[in-house]
Amino acid sequence: MGHLYLKGNVLPLQYLTYFTSFSIDHSMMIVHAGLWSEDCTEERSLVINPSTIPTQSAGPSSTVMSLNTPSSTRNLMGHCTSSAYVLNDHSGQQGIYFIFQDLSVRTEGTFTLKFSFCNVKELMVQSLNGFTSTRGSVAAEVYSAPFKVYSAKKFPGMTDK
Repeated sequence: MGHLYLKGNVLPLQYLTYFTSFSIDHSMMIVHAGLWSEDCTEERSLVINPSTIPTQSAGPSSTVMSLNTPSSTRNLMGHCTSSAYVLNDHSGQQGIYFIFQDLSVRTEGTFTLKFSFCNVKELMVQSLNGFTSTRGSVAAEVYSAPFKVYSAKKFPGMTDK
């Protein structure tokens, strides 16, 4: 059975079998990265844009409420989806890898990344066979270990000692 690995965390993928050469079609496999709270309970990929939060005016009191809803801004920046690549690891072992080379987080805090695996080809086959729902289209999910994001001024490698 194939597995999705992330720094020691292993999640079995039900429809992959062990193979010595890559005979499976990986051309439509994707992984999406999302930003989550440290305890993996709340999504943090978006943050409220503070400039859109209604504030009380300094003038005379008014009973009229603002109907504008606060807008959100992406907190996880960069390419959040990666296609599959067949590559060799440091020991020459061939594997399917998903590369996220430019992810960054806008706000300070402790977060985890949630990686969701999907085989788009299977969704297309289901659609052609009359299954119109994409519910359950994520075949596997795994969370990274928590990591801390610092502002440029608070980054420990840059402080004077």
